[in-house]
Amino acid sequence: MSFRPNEILLTERLRLRPPTLDDATAIFDGYGQDPTVSRYTNWRPHTSIETTRLFLAEAVDVWRREGRYVWVIEDRNSAEMLGGFEIRVEDHRVELGYVLRQTSWGEGRGSEATRAVVEHALACPEIWRVWAYCHVDNTASARVLEKCGLKREGRLRRGFLFPNLSPDPGDVYVYATAK
Repeated sequence: MSFRPNEILLTERLRLRPPTLDDATAIFDGYGQDPTVSRYTNWRPHTSIETTRLFLAEAVDVWRREGRYVWVIEDRNSAEMLGGFEIRVEDHRVELGYVLRQTSWGEGRGSEATRAVVEHALACPEIWRVWAYCHVDNTASARVLEKCGLKREGRLRRGFLFPNLSPDPGDVYVYATAK
């Protein structure tokens, strides 16, 4: 049996849930088309609501297969869309990534969502490692990962593509926690 996360994760202020096609406008308006939000991601800003709909069609579908899971991050009280979270499960490891709209930056919501996902994954007996990477210049994400107990393990030179920064692969820091 491999790890399959809960569809709903609740924290004090947040609700993580699988996306629906009805989330397109909230994602596009909230962060999908924002070049500042997508600066350190592996995807380009959405140029139209149709781009967001295509992303959502895939994100909805991934819950039907094992290995990759996408949640939207909502405010638990208002159901306002705040961002997105994705994990990729491979053997005994879970890789994580997240994005928040700019108006949610600096409020501790990224740490709150990340902590919930890390704790949920590590509670599963077959998961031994949770890890993430971030561009070496993305100090905000580095702080979030560190606040959630992930330790910087090293630097991968030319580790990943960041199409909003350069056509060439960029250096990343790798963070992880293990049990």
